[in-house]
Parts: sequence; structure tokens; C-alpha cells
Amino acid sequence: MICLDLSTGKTLWKAAVPGEPKGRNCSSTAAVAEGKVFAMGSTNLFAVDADTGKVCWSVALPSKAPGSSPLAVNGVVVINTGKLTAYDAATGKQLWQQAKIGGGNSSPTAWQKNGRTLVLANARNDLSAVDLKTGDVVWSTACGGDSTPAIVGDTLVVQSKTAKIGLLAVRLTFEGAESLWNFPIDALRTQSSPILHDGHVFLMDDGNHYCLKLSDGKVAWQQPVPSTIASPALADGKIFVMVNNGNNIQMLKASTTERVELGKANVRALPCPSPTIAHGRLVVRLKDRLRCYDLTDGGKLSASAE
Repeated sequence: MICLDLSTGKTLWKAAVPGEPKGRNCSSTAAVAEGKVFAMGSTNLFAVDADTGKVCWSVALPSKAPGSSPLAVNGVVVINTGKLTAYDAATGKQLWQQAKIGGGNSSPTAWQKNGRTLVLANARNDLSAVDLKTGDVVWSTACGGDSTPAIVGDTLVVQSKTAKIGLLAVRLTFEGAESLWNFPIDALRTQSSPILHDGHVFLMDDGNHYCLKLSDGKVAWQQPVPSTIASPALADGKIFVMVNNGNNIQMLKASTTERVELGKANVRALPCPSPTIAHGRLVVRLKDRLRCYDLTDGGKLSASAE
């Protein structure tokens, strides 16, 4: 793990734990919470002090080379790799493991209401809710795949690997998932995760871009676009999405009436990692380095770190 200064690209610290070369399958994104960085490498889940880079703890993963990313919530770290497993964020002690739910690419998300937290996992064949404290399965509904669920309020939207389900919207309760609508999609790949914004769902699928009404799933606009499996990012009313196998990134207006392209840049990034935005900077991952762009009025290539 490497920590870089966002403004300059200067390396601030490095941290390392044992691992094995696993290629593109090992593509987890780190989570930052309570002063620690939680990350999954090829063989281990580890926690690092965010200020110093000191490794606080490291534990072996239930399954190697995950594409899924860790969830850090309420002092607990949950991972969905082979088996849904929870660890104490302070010590790395395993708290529970749910063998009925597993995957390798979709990341778990949290829904909190009335003092209770459920972990939502898009697993192999189902979308399931698990009690954060006990690890017990609260309910499951047909879905499954690599897309990570997006939640706003009590509404969850996720893309299923099953074409007849496609994009699925449900209302979350502690008793079950109440179906709101589904939009069938026969996609080549279904790894991209949706964005919920302004009462609409934006999905940048492998070959199409969609905008649907969150309330009923009706299509606001749809357009064929040669996208990738990377998920888009939303900032300042704009959507940033990788296209043309990662060679380009497009900036779209988060419009609910038509697809409006505001800009396009040739970045030659990898097709899998999603763009990251913070403090007016856009970071993309290339084959041999990270590249940072300034998105403010004086926008320019501001840093490139190997």
C-alpha cells in the first residue's frame, strides 16, 4: 500500500504484508475509517495507520485475490470474498462468518435505521441482508452478480447478472426486500455499479448508458456507449465514466432528460479501476502509474506518480 500527497504525487509512506501475484482479479479498493486504512491484498486483509503507514494487524483472507472491497462501519470491517466475514476494526479479530453468502467482486454496503445495521451483499445468486452484530441472514431475494448495491434512504438499486432481472430496485425493510421495479438488461458484463442522484438511477453498463426514474424504473434516456466494467463517479453534478476500454474518460452532465457530454480526455487508464475524485482532483490508474488531473477552473495535469 502506498500513500501519496494528492497535490504533488509525493510518496508519504509505504506499507506491505505478504502476498502472491494474482493479476487483475486482485483489484480491491481500500476503505478509510477511524484513522485506519483497511485493504485486501492478494492473500490478506490488513489495517494500516492512515497517518504513519504502520501495519496495525493482518489476517488471512477466506479466499484469495478478491475484486470486492471492504466495508468499514460501526467499528466492524466486513468483506465479501468467498464467505461474508466480519472483523473487529481495532484488533482484526474475526467476529463472525456467514458461509451461506459469498462472492468475490461485489462489495458489501450498509443500511442503518432505528439503531440497527444490516449489511447488504450482492452474492452469487441472491441479494442478502445480514445483521451486522450477529452475522445472521435476515432475508434474501433473487439477484446476484458483481455489481455493488447503491442505497439512498430505504431504496436500494443493484445490477444483476441475470438478464431477466437486470437492474433491480427494492425498498429495504427488516422483514425483507419489497420489489419496486426491475429493468431487464442482457449485458455482456454486469460489473458496473449504479449511481442514485436527483431521484434517478444512472447506470453506465458495458455497452450502454442509462438514466431511469428511481420511483418507477421508467427510462429517462438511454444511449449505446462503448464503456468498460469500471463504475462511474459523481461529483458537482457531473458523472465521470471510463469509455473505450479505459483509453478515454468522459464527463457527463448528471441530466435526467438527455445524455449531455461536457468533456472528454485521453487518459489511457486501465479498464477495471474506477475513477476517484476528491478536493477538485481526479485520479485514474494506468498500467504503471497513477495520474491526477485538476478539475477546477485552471484544470491541468497536476501530478503523475509511478
